[in-house]
Amino acid sequence: MLRRTRVVRSLRGISTYRSSDLFQALRTPFIGVCFSALVASACGHVADDTAVTADAGGSGGTGATLSEAGTSNRGGSGEITSAAGSGDAGAAPDFGSAGDTGSADAGAAGHGDAGAPSVFPTCMEPEIICDGRCVDPRVNARHCAICDNACASGKCLDGVCLLDCDAGKTQCNGACVDTAIDKWNCGACRNFCGVSGSCAGGVCCAASSVCNGVCVDFANDPANCRYCGEACASGESCVKGQCGLHCDLKGLTECSSGCSDPHTDPKNCGHCGNDCGPERACRQGACECDAGKTWYNGHCIDTQTDHDNCGLLTFACGYDELCEKGECGCRPGTTRCNGVCWNTSVSAFNCGACGVRCSVGSVCTYGVCEAPSSDWPTFGHDLAHSGENTAETGEPPLTFAWEERRVHVRAPNYPVVSGGRLYLTHEVGGGLYAFNVSDAHELWFVGVGTHPVARGIPSVFSDTIYVVDSGGWSELPTLWAFGTQGEDQYLWHAPLPDAQRNFGVPLRVGNTVFTNTGTAGGLSGFDASDGSQQFLQPLEPGYDAWSPAYFSGRIYTFAAGHFRAHDPNTGAIQSQLDLTWTAGENTRAVPVFNANRAFVVAPPTLVAIDPAANAIAWTASEAYTGTPAVSGSLVFAISAGKLVVRDAGSGSLAWSFAGDGQLSYPPVIANRYVYVASDENLYAVDISTHLAVDHKPIGGWLIVANHRLIVAPKDKLVTAYVLSK
Repeated sequence: MLRRTRVVRSLRGISTYRSSDLFQALRTPFIGVCFSALVASACGHVADDTAVTADAGGSGGTGATLSEAGTSNRGGSGEITSAAGSGDAGAAPDFGSAGDTGSADAGAAGHGDAGAPSVFPTCMEPEIICDGRCVDPRVNARHCAICDNACASGKCLDGVCLLDCDAGKTQCNGACVDTAIDKWNCGACRNFCGVSGSCAGGVCCAASSVCNGVCVDFANDPANCRYCGEACASGESCVKGQCGLHCDLKGLTECSSGCSDPHTDPKNCGHCGNDCGPERACRQGACECDAGKTWYNGHCIDTQTDHDNCGLLTFACGYDELCEKGECGCRPGTTRCNGVCWNTSVSAFNCGACGVRCSVGSVCTYGVCEAPSSDWPTFGHDLAHSGENTAETGEPPLTFAWEERRVHVRAPNYPVVSGGRLYLTHEVGGGLYAFNVSDAHELWFVGVGTHPVARGIPSVFSDTIYVVDSGGWSELPTLWAFGTQGEDQYLWHAPLPDAQRNFGVPLRVGNTVFTNTGTAGGLSGFDASDGSQQFLQPLEPGYDAWSPAYFSGRIYTFAAGHFRAHDPNTGAIQSQLDLTWTAGENTRAVPVFNANRAFVVAPPTLVAIDPAANAIAWTASEAYTGTPAVSGSLVFAISAGKLVVRDAGSGSLAWSFAGDGQLSYPPVIANRYVYVASDENLYAVDISTHLAVDHKPIGGWLIVANHRLIVAPKDKLVTAYVLSK
């Protein structure tokens, strides 16, 4: 009672308050008696215009308090007049309950606990009492900052009503602004860019530095050098509004390739244009080999390991020797015979042991001299270009036999094997080579033509080698015939009527040699005994490199999408089937035959043809390229870098093999295995399980003969692997 009395007594004089003002004055929590009219006002039961009048009593007296109340119905009005003496035991007034009408009885004098008790809400800072409840004026949308200050947006933050700003705008100082461009609120509220400044992208800058809504530095921005949108070239920088290399500012030298440090740049070592190449580094402005190597003949040579410069420059080790610690020694798996290292498992000169020499035409396999087990005399193995060697009995695993390192035939054409000899030509330049298939020992070489430009793929029939030399730019190409002893057995040559580079594979049937005539477009027949021309059947000009095939008494050609059958005596066209063809595709087209079907690739389609009916049997359209191969009831072809195997009769998919996903060379087949290759990898695949049983990191043209798989890569050495017996 004492605490309440002190508060009431602090209200000096007779004053009239609005109910809300009175409660603001009484925010300090206390416990006391709440008169009914007073409670009704604090709790919102009396209208805001309800008035309360208090009269402070004079000094002395008994301390009695006189109270009167008007109508106390909810929502009514009334006044309270209170007089108090100076006595400490003032009587507490007693009010009627809410809703009663009439005057309230006075409480007993001298006692302070009479009347109905009530508790004012107790609020925690910074809350205030509004509508009889504690609210936080910082965030309350109905009482934002002060009671009854309602926010129209329904949002109050830090005692400020928030506005409903559009997307991308921010409320600053009671307004919605775009801080990306508002110079008064640039990037954030109240960030003023100055009277002459501009705001772009939320960044203050000079008005003259704005480009496409962004502040830029026209003096140094390479995308906006001097002017908006004026970009410097790649590698250039912008300095003082000028594009250029400005190498001097970076401590570098300006060369044609750009700014360069001549102390370390291998392309401009010491000075501009001095290229160290791939084997040397630039150190302190000088091209140098790595430690332990010597620059010789355009290469960094390690004389401790280099086969051709072992111990000393130009001192070469033997064919089957290697260089270790600067000394020549035999390679693993070789034996030294009469001072020379030999692989006695495949050497025709030391077969199985030193001094055991195989007879001419025989082959050394696993240290035993034997007659050739099989040949691969032409492209695709036979006259029908089937791609299968049915006479070969060897099978994986593949054991390394040799690399052709003596002649280093680079970019070889498709190789062929006959009578224990391997025949090779270059795609460009060179001539015709003959090697012993046992160990790649060179037997002879013929440089056909006076201006060799390119060689075709050789074929061997009846102990005669046929090959086309394209001649030079001023010479006509020539078809040559040699005996198997090479240059000493020159037989004849016949000019072809077209000065063109690309020719297919000669084919001999009976006493006639068939070949294409280059881009002049035609099928030619020559007498096999003397080379006299028997006929020339014109075909489409502009297509070369295709090769004829022989099947069931006819010569077949496939050029520019036309599948034709020819009379082998005259070359006359006997039938023609026109296929969908994309000009320029698959100019090295070769038809392939099994017992009753022909197969050609007209990219992107593999086509099976019934030659007897001259009709299409079925087609398969994927991404086919190159030349297919056939074995029994299956046809093997390359599509989109993988091997696809189909039923030869129906065309239905049998299975496929992906390899490295880059397969590109024609598949070859022997003894239940198919061999496929990309430029980098070789796979031996079991036809029955469809799984690879061997793999070698080399790729290229493939043939199988004499228990050997021979690989002719386009950028590596010709290599042979021995098959198991």
